[in-house]
Amino acid sequence: MEQQILEVLKKLTAANNWQSYKISADFLCKKFNVKRNTVSHYLNILYKEGKAIKINSRPVIFWHKEILENNYHVKLETEYESIEALEKAIQLSSKETAFDKVIGSQQSLFNSIAKLKAAAGYPPIGLPVLLTGPTGSGKSFLAKTYYDYCVDSGFLGDKSKFVHFNCAEYADNPELLTSNLFGYKKGAFTGADKDKIGLFDEADGGMLFLDEIHRLDAKGQEKLFNYLDNGIITPLGETHHGHKVSVRLIFATTEDIKSHFLDTFIRRIPIQITIPKLNNRTPQEKENLIKLFYLRQAQTLNKNILLNSSILKLLIAADYPGNVGELENTILISVANALQKCKSADDNVNILLADMSINVLKQSINNPNLLTFNKQYIKISPTDTLATIIQRTETTSDEIKKYFLKIFSLYTHLSSCGQFIEQAITIINSLCDYLIFEKDNKNNVFSLELFKNVFKHEIDNMENTQQIQLNGNSALVLSYFYYNRQFSNWSLTTKENKTAQKITNYLEKSDSGIKRLSDQIMSTLEQSLSLNSDIVDKIFIQLYLKSIIKNTKNLDIRCLVLAHGYSTASSIANVVNNMQREHLIDSIDMPLDIGVQDIGHRVNNYIQNRNIHSGLILMVDMGSLEGIKD
Repeated sequence: MEQQILEVLKKLTAANNWQSYKISADFLCKKFNVKRNTVSHYLNILYKEGKAIKINSRPVIFWHKEILENNYHVKLETEYESIEALEKAIQLSSKETAFDKVIGSQQSLFNSIAKLKAAAGYPPIGLPVLLTGPTGSGKSFLAKTYYDYCVDSGFLGDKSKFVHFNCAEYADNPELLTSNLFGYKKGAFTGADKDKIGLFDEADGGMLFLDEIHRLDAKGQEKLFNYLDNGIITPLGETHHGHKVSVRLIFATTEDIKSHFLDTFIRRIPIQITIPKLNNRTPQEKENLIKLFYLRQAQTLNKNILLNSSILKLLIAADYPGNVGELENTILISVANALQKCKSADDNVNILLADMSINVLKQSINNPNLLTFNKQYIKISPTDTLATIIQRTETTSDEIKKYFLKIFSLYTHLSSCGQFIEQAITIINSLCDYLIFEKDNKNNVFSLELFKNVFKHEIDNMENTQQIQLNGNSALVLSYFYYNRQFSNWSLTTKENKTAQKITNYLEKSDSGIKRLSDQIMSTLEQSLSLNSDIVDKIFIQLYLKSIIKNTKNLDIRCLVLAHGYSTASSIANVVNNMQREHLIDSIDMPLDIGVQDIGHRVNNYIQNRNIHSGLILMVDMGSLEGIKD
């Protein structure tokens, strides 16, 4: 009965008009012709297991949790007070934030934005933030975006202020700097004929951005301690204890932290973020920044801009010591030069090689490939948005997305499910080869080694407890996939999501073990790394597991390879098993510093968890591994 109720929840929640299906105990007892208390019992079990969302209305209503999360790409609670509360949660979670619009939010700025989100959500008024990075890297832009995110997320009110103050303007006059920050009382100094509030009071209830904070001397930094420690400011000339304000602080500097700040000041700034140079950001980010700046010019001039794709490559390849600011000026110069050749009545501004700045041209002289022109032009109109331009002209693609769209298309066109699985596994294997051997794996919030360690540990547990044998390189493959998935969070269309749901439903029905293992892996990720997997991750794991799980219970003689190194033994076993198209050899990878007793313990665990009838062949590399025979 529980499974039947779950299937109804799935089916009705997956409908486009799911809100119209009020799935209550009364509704289900009529459908199945059973007692109401029986249905209520199973509904509550599904709710407690986290499979159903419970709405505390009259009557109490239930929907399938996972399907709603997959359809709307959100993380939901298991209980809401009303349907409206659930719909609001879906709407808020699905809403695009200010950070989502930042170029590089899923690439080189992923780590920085994750830290800013953590700082924003810390009660009661967030954590102080220090941005470091070279001039022109985008620190001021990111600070303002951080404020917009806080407003969008409800951490700050719509009418709260964003106050920007450059400390360099008053660096030579510490007293004037202090009075600007904290205000002063009448009579505090000559000419102070009335009370004046400072920037902290002005930003009360909002955010204060102190730029070039390194220009604050030691005494100036110390004057911030009282607010950082107690939330209290004291205006110049104040004879009492000062007063409390509620201000979120974000600082920025171009200088080295250790040489320009007191240790006691830095210890009070828990969130420290380094913004990368433009030259250290990905080519895709540089390309999108170039398109953004040309779009702004098109909107300013109210004219179309025609950009040759070869010039776009030229601009992407160029070096910009002045970072994003220099790139923006380079675009401005090219448009200004092109305008000189345009007639006022022309609707188009053609960007030619001759319009490029001298610095860009000099850098291209030694690379003739960059100076080869074609007839492909990118048209940027004043009415365009950056999203439409990127979608229309994208030159580098999301490889994970590309491979999965192939799988979705394959499922749609193949009538034979068996044939689909076989070809889908081939696509998954090609994706794995790309991620491991071709993809440049840099700039991410979690290190690849961390993913490797988590997956290695989890796969060892699964093999020991469930008597299954996975491909020795499984930890490596899953590590690379999840590592790169952080850069690949595209939103599925409604049609794609329905196809994905059909695929995973079929895979789960065809093999219940696949569902159990994939759920276990995704649960581990959520618990160990706080990463929420979606339906794309689930399909990858299920298809990959489908291709590599081998039942080894019927093998009488086992062969086990033991070798030092992260994946040496598993790679050897993998090559042999693939060549023979049959699982013949198992493997255990050993750290270089492992002791003989630990090796023996692992081998004993392997033997105890498998039915070995006629013997075990051990193949070892050298050194301490040979000692286990004793």
